[in-house]
Amino acid sequence: MTGTKGHKTKEETKPKPDQVTVAEAEGKTDANVKVPQADGEGSSGSSSTTTKSNESSENGIEGRDNSQQIGNLPLSAIHIDRDEYLAAHRELTLERQHQQVLNNILHRRLAEYYKKRKCEHVLKPLMGASDMEEKYQQKLISYQELKEKSERDIADIKRKVTEVEETYTGRLEHANKKFDELQHLERSTEREDELIKNRTKCTEHNQILAHIREKMHHTDEVIDFAECDLGDAEMEFYRAREDLGMVKSHRNKLRWSLEEEKLKAGLLTRKDLLRDFQSSLDMVVQLGHRKKQLEAQVLKASKQLRHARKNVLAQGTLHRQHEE
Repeated sequence: MTGTKGHKTKEETKPKPDQVTVAEAEGKTDANVKVPQADGEGSSGSSSTTTKSNESSENGIEGRDNSQQIGNLPLSAIHIDRDEYLAAHRELTLERQHQQVLNNILHRRLAEYYKKRKCEHVLKPLMGASDMEEKYQQKLISYQELKEKSERDIADIKRKVTEVEETYTGRLEHANKKFDELQHLERSTEREDELIKNRTKCTEHNQILAHIREKMHHTDEVIDFAECDLGDAEMEFYRAREDLGMVKSHRNKLRWSLEEEKLKAGLLTRKDLLRDFQSSLDMVVQLGHRKKQLEAQVLKASKQLRHARKNVLAQGTLHRQHEE
């Protein structure tokens, strides 16, 4: 019963600090007024055990203080703070007593809850525990047999896998050899075909080279005639270059004269500059009108802003007067 109660209390949420204080108060009042015999025995047993543990710990510490050696080390080499350990022991015993009281209260609440829910069978010891233990042992035996069987099956499967891998490697090597032989045959046939093609290409190229030699002899004759014509053309080229220099100088003179005339004429010779000048004048007029409009808008906005400020100040003064 205590095991089931302990399991239930673990599943419940942990109490807050204010709940712990309420539980302590209830535990103290119930211990003074009405406490079940089981809770009383548990608290008395816990208090007796705690007092005994306190006495035994104090006696043990005093015995160690009186002894001259702790283990293999002398007492002078080890510094022990007796008060610190005693204070820690007292705190732990108080905490244990507090948890014991809280556990007893929670056990009693669980018992009342199960009585209200008519679930008193939860508080009774479990029936047929021996049968369940036998069934559990049988299940363990069957589980062990199944485990051994699975291990045997796994070993058998591993053995078969190794056999298959060995056969696979042997067959794979044989297939690779056959495949390499087929590739070698295909390469040899391809090389023979390439040799035949190269031989035909060589014969064709030889014929082409013979035809090219014949053309080269003919082109040499043509080049000789062309060189003669080139000499005549060079003479004409030099004459044309001299004439070109004279024409360029005359052209430059005409350009300079035109530039002088353009400078004298000014904007009359540049229609695009005239258009830009006219458009800029129109733009200046438009911007002047726009400036006047914006100035009027600014004046209007400043007047509105002043009027709004006056209204805000008046409202502020009125609000202050109302508050006073």
